[in-house]
Amino acid sequence: TNNNNTSNNTNSSNNSNNSNGNNRNNSNSNNSNNSNNNSNNNSNNNSNSNNRNNRSNNRKNSNNGNNSSNNSNTDIAAAARGGCALRPVLYGCALRRALRAIGLESQITVPVASHGRLLGAITFASGDAGKRYGEADLEMALNLASRAAIALDNAQLYAALREADRRKDEFLATLAHELRNPLAPIRTGLEVLRLADDDAAKRQTAYGVMERQVQQLVALIDDLLDVSRITRGKLELRSQAVELREVVDDAVAASRPVIDERGHTLKVNFPEADIALRADPHRLAQILSNLLNNAAKYTPNGGYIVLEVSREEDGVRMAVQDNGIGIPAEERQRIFEMFAQLGQPLKGGEAGLGIGLTLVKSLIELHGGRIDVHSEGRNRGSTFGVWLPLAPPPKPAAPQADEAPAQPIAGEPRRVLIADDNVGAAEMLALVVEAAGHQVRLAADGAEAVRVADGFRPEIILMDLGMPRMDGYEAARQIRSRPWGSKVELVALSGWGQPEDKRRSREAGFDAHLVKPAEPEAINRLLASGRADVLNPAGSDR
Repeated sequence: TNNNNTSNNTNSSNNSNNSNGNNRNNSNSNNSNNSNNNSNNNSNNNSNSNNRNNRSNNRKNSNNGNNSSNNSNTDIAAAARGGCALRPVLYGCALRRALRAIGLESQITVPVASHGRLLGAITFASGDAGKRYGEADLEMALNLASRAAIALDNAQLYAALREADRRKDEFLATLAHELRNPLAPIRTGLEVLRLADDDAAKRQTAYGVMERQVQQLVALIDDLLDVSRITRGKLELRSQAVELREVVDDAVAASRPVIDERGHTLKVNFPEADIALRADPHRLAQILSNLLNNAAKYTPNGGYIVLEVSREEDGVRMAVQDNGIGIPAEERQRIFEMFAQLGQPLKGGEAGLGIGLTLVKSLIELHGGRIDVHSEGRNRGSTFGVWLPLAPPPKPAAPQADEAPAQPIAGEPRRVLIADDNVGAAEMLALVVEAAGHQVRLAADGAEAVRVADGFRPEIILMDLGMPRMDGYEAARQIRSRPWGSKVELVALSGWGQPEDKRRSREAGFDAHLVKPAEPEAINRLLASGRADVLNPAGSDR
């Protein structure tokens, strides 16, 4: 079509030039001039006629070309769904017909796409009969579409960052609230102990309350650390053959205090035959306990909670159902996202950190399972269902020689060195150790620990890692280098509890690694046996 126009214009220009040439002949013959003029007029008329005919032919050729290109044009949405390369669409079929119906003659449609995602499309249209979009127009359209995609992407990223920042602020405020909650009764309990004198009942009540609050604090911090490990891919399961009934009993026992405190009724339905799984029993109990605690937290006092366990053909399903505040439909998609909150669970209730369900989902997926949630809506209760695969058939166990376990000598006095720059924590632990009949020395940093150990020759050393002057790692290496150092039971006692910290403590020469606050039962086992191998070895994940 463009070639025809060019040819016609050229012809018109040539005829005009011939006319001018004839006029320059200075002929004195009027007949000749009239003849030339008539020739010019005829030439111009022919040129105009040709132009009109060509425009008509252009429309026909354009229509024919568009009709023949229907099959070659790429449907943008289909291309996006099929994952194929997106190509700009010139003269799109349905859109072209619609535009021509309203008098538009030419159009370009280009995709607005970013990182393989189709965000939309931009269409340019013209009603000028003589206007036909070309390659330069297409390049401009593609450039504008690219700029629009970048702008949309940036807007979405900005919105996502604002939402993440809002969740972060909400998380930090809730974390402060969750930490203060157990600290308040602990502080009050200390005052009760000071005033109770010889009232054994009051003292026992205070002990019980303080112990439960400390356990709540430890569980909160453990959940935060677990989420950190999962997001960095550092958490590993310790899978073994487990009987599901035992795991369910452990989870119920862990959740019973919060359920009873709120006056809920808990019903556990378990099949008669036990169910064998290959799982990490500690993590599996953590999953169920978190779901039970959630049900208790988001159900008004005096509610009803059911834990239903059923065996399926290729797995086991565990469902926790409550008659609590429910979950709105619009919230179900994001309920497992990090720091996601549904608002205050109940008037005056605890909102939670928004990490429990994230942790639950991650742990279930590490076990090869899945989780789903169902709720009829607000104030209609909710059900969380967990599916896990059954354990494969057990392999025959290889015969093992009977080995009598070594019997620890209970009550034997030992020399114990406690090294910690937190003087108050060291002194409290020293009181516990001395009360069991052992000799104790204290050190406030690594260098002092090495110096005290040279003279005291301890049998057991409980040492912090992050100390001034000399840290626990270097102090352990120096103690191990002493002639007597190989016989010492060296135990790291630190707030640093990541796998990398435990690996470093093992390499520095520690026999075991306890994370603060250490369980009194673990300390008692260590002191009674005089051997650190009764504890988890340094570098373990517990």
